[in-house]
Amino acid sequence: MGNIKIEKAELGCGGKCCKLLLYASNILFLIGGLTLLVVGLWVAVSNTSNHVAAIIETNLYKAAAYLLFISGTCVVVISLIGCCGAKFENRCLVATYFVFLLFVFIFELVAGIIALACYTQAKGFIADNMMDSLMNNYGSDEPGMGNFTEGWDYVQKEFECCAVNGPANTSVSEYAASKWFQKHGHQRVPPSCCTREGNKYVDVEKCTKTPSNDYSYINGKGCYGVIHDKVIQYATILAGLGIAICCIQIFGMVFACCLVKELI
Repeated sequence: MGNIKIEKAELGCGGKCCKLLLYASNILFLIGGLTLLVVGLWVAVSNTSNHVAAIIETNLYKAAAYLLFISGTCVVVISLIGCCGAKFENRCLVATYFVFLLFVFIFELVAGIIALACYTQAKGFIADNMMDSLMNNYGSDEPGMGNFTEGWDYVQKEFECCAVNGPANTSVSEYAASKWFQKHGHQRVPPSCCTREGNKYVDVEKCTKTPSNDYSYINGKGCYGVIHDKVIQYATILAGLGIAICCIQIFGMVFACCLVKELI
């Protein structure tokens, strides 16, 4: 008796349509996954992000960034599995793709919700946390407190601001109430609050001198607005990307289910 050869049935019109749609959605996943990977890494490790996180005393949006970075890496790998499953019309690969996609969908949804929570709660905690870190942690010599000082100095130099609220006379009052001022009473503000022309301070002595009613050498705005806008920017980007990719993944899971049924 000759060997019986079982030929693989060709996909019908519906199956071919699902296959093409799965290909198309996986191209979007691949692009979206790479975007998540790059943006998540950017928010997680950038200098500005790290210093802002120190000042506001929370890593909430950075946690969302790391989650999205991991999700982006997974999406890139999963999209390749989906393409292989569709190309070879392998039911097992397509089913595996669906399960992995479901897990990543939940992962990204959690990251998006965390970023969204950061966005909605920003006004409530940013000002209070900034004031607390300035009053109690700036200039502290205690172990582990250096990041607060570095964070404030970086932000005040980079964004030409001073303390939490402006104008300059208000910034001076805030520093006067801080623990830093108790140690540095000969200075009304740190040098990082002083105005600059290019990379050089205009006049550090006149800026930091106390007592003095001349505020023209101190950065005229507080840092609250800058920090608030940065947190909102990071949270909006992370939440928007996470939710957008989740929406695309829903279609991918639907197309994968349809193709699995066609491959039975």
